[in-house]
Amino acid sequence: MGRTPKRVDPSLSPVHCLGAGLRLLRGNRSLEDVAAAARVDYSNLSRWERGDRLAPPEPLADIDRALGAGGFLIELRNLVHSFGQMTEVSGETDIWHAEDVDRVRRQILASLTALGASATMLPPLETLRNFIDGRNGSARLQDWEEIVHEHACAFDTVPLPQLISDIALDVLELRRIMPTHGDSRRWHRVNAQLTFLLAHALGSGGQARESRDWWLTARHAAEQSEDPRLIAFARAKAAVQGIYEQRLPLQVLLNRAEDAVDAARGQPCAGLAVAIAIQAQARAMLGDSEGARQALHEQDRVFKLIPKDVTDDTTSAFGWPESRLLHTRSFAATYGGGLTNAAQAQQEALDACPPAAARTRAQIGLHMAVTEVRHGDVVTGLDMARTAVASLPAHDQTTFVRYNAEAVLKAIPPSAPASARSAALDYKQLLELPQAPEQEA
Repeated sequence: MGRTPKRVDPSLSPVHCLGAGLRLLRGNRSLEDVAAAARVDYSNLSRWERGDRLAPPEPLADIDRALGAGGFLIELRNLVHSFGQMTEVSGETDIWHAEDVDRVRRQILASLTALGASATMLPPLETLRNFIDGRNGSARLQDWEEIVHEHACAFDTVPLPQLISDIALDVLELRRIMPTHGDSRRWHRVNAQLTFLLAHALGSGGQARESRDWWLTARHAAEQSEDPRLIAFARAKAAVQGIYEQRLPLQVLLNRAEDAVDAARGQPCAGLAVAIAIQAQARAMLGDSEGARQALHEQDRVFKLIPKDVTDDTTSAFGWPESRLLHTRSFAATYGGGLTNAAQAQQEALDACPPAAARTRAQIGLHMAVTEVRHGDVVTGLDMARTAVASLPAHDQTTFVRYNAEAVLKAIPPSAPASARSAALDYKQLLELPQAPEQEA
């Protein structure tokens, strides 16, 4: 006779996943408003959101319609119910089931958080069905390497909300089917690259906290791959985001860049090039022109040694083509001064940038605008900045674009004429920045 099944802690219950989905889709609408629209009892809706109990199918279908979820909540309930059945299993595997339920719960919640960047970008229903019944489950390593490559090539061209949604779903699926045996280092490499792309996309979309969590996951997976090039790349790219988020002192970012250099173990690779780029950018911003110049020279040297398949890769997020090297020069010349002719560095970067890389081209256009403002032509610089920002839809105005866009305003001197101040107010409205209160006469 089998043992009494171990009872799963309610805090680990997959029912909380459905509650998270309900809260995500409800957004800013009140519980009362949604309950009235769906014709369900307010107190029951509150309990379902808290995860106290699993919502019955019929009222949940009414809520799904009221929220315009297109059947997403119904499929999520099926998923939750499927994993809930794990807690009823008896025998020696009951503890494993409890842990597995917790693991799945956390993965779903993490993916829902990522998808929260765009509540309208809901997961395809087929993906959830495959997750539930396991019929998709192809664990072919080569297939997943191709999936990662497709996401990497789409990174600069697919709208960010869609990109985040697509990658988050594949992260969830990969974790479901990832084997614990076989060529584990290659699997960890795929996991590191996919979570890197998710972290980078979330950071680009301004979701700094969520991005930091995924950067930690990406770094851990990279270390498990035992690939020094990938470890250096994950460490360096996380530090790049730190520059644009302005949340850490530049010296701290220099230390992290040095960690990435050490991780590369002397191998010429994209990660090493990114780490040196951080050194050039940070030293330029610190006013260390000589240090920045030396870093740029070192980057040139390393670039010539990086394998050709990496430097010829102009479309993937994992490549390091000449356009990215020139973008580093443009940034350092724009924000450091005294390094080289900024206008020349910016034009060379723009000429090398692929036409499809609209976000990067907008950043270089903003470099030009900063320089124009610093040279005294504030109105022209603001016009250039407005053109660069307006070239992108709102969802593609990334953290990196916003950093450069706001730098144009910071470059305006206090002594700017009235016409420049008026143009600056218009530009702030375009960026949707709060206006400074007017001083009393």
